[in-house]
Amino acid sequence: MDFFKNGYHVLRGEVKGTITDAWFDIKGIEEEVLKHFEEVKKTKPRLTNGELFMVPEKKVTLEQNGDVNLPIQKTNYALYLYLGANPNTDKRYKVRSVPTVSVLSTSNDYFVFGKMASYTVLEDRILAPGGPPSSQEIDKQKGKVDFDACMRRELQEETGLTCEQLVSLEPRILHAGNERPAIAIIYYGKLMLDDKQIKEFFENHNRKLIEKGEKPELSDVEIVHNNPEALARLYHDPKKHVIDYLHGAIPLLG
Repeated sequence: MDFFKNGYHVLRGEVKGTITDAWFDIKGIEEEVLKHFEEVKKTKPRLTNGELFMVPEKKVTLEQNGDVNLPIQKTNYALYLYLGANPNTDKRYKVRSVPTVSVLSTSNDYFVFGKMASYTVLEDRILAPGGPPSSQEIDKQKGKVDFDACMRRELQEETGLTCEQLVSLEPRILHAGNERPAIAIIYYGKLMLDDKQIKEFFENHNRKLIEKGEKPELSDVEIVHNNPEALARLYHDPKKHVIDYLHGAIPLLG
């Protein structure tokens, strides 16, 4: 991943996710991984060790035409949590999840971020809505991952937004940070809604989820005017816990 600069790569081509049926081999650390997961569950009992698609760091490549290849393998959520807590794990086991996340911009030039609910692993973190691909986005016959479909699903699940409220939604940047073992595919989404409308829209979405007995992943939205001063206040507010990729991604969106 030597083509990343300060953890970021501005996309010039497509992000191509390919996948095989083979599981990523963690036999050498499997016992430690599962033990760590059980420890985390003591404080986050809602966690489940589900299937997760991750990419070995050494296999991420950049083609001459600008396309980025992400050869993805099946792992589980326990490994993701273990690697996040143990960054010095042997390089043989260095894999990263591939979440799609969307920085949203309102019709009157405000950014919309999400605040994770207190019962999630990333409790109270401010980030761009999104998440990793599920089996729904995997075409097993072609061996490909549909990241665009993943982004649309995650937006709908977390915020209620669909194509009807969006002017555009495009992948712009990759980010490989140190805070979490992930290569985030950062999309830029332009909304038809203004700052007040998206706030009301989100609150209605969460209310419906709660009425159905579901727990929303996002507890609130953080709406910030698109100017350096407002963004700097957000980043440096000790009461706001902003995820690492937002700091450098905003200036690169163009």
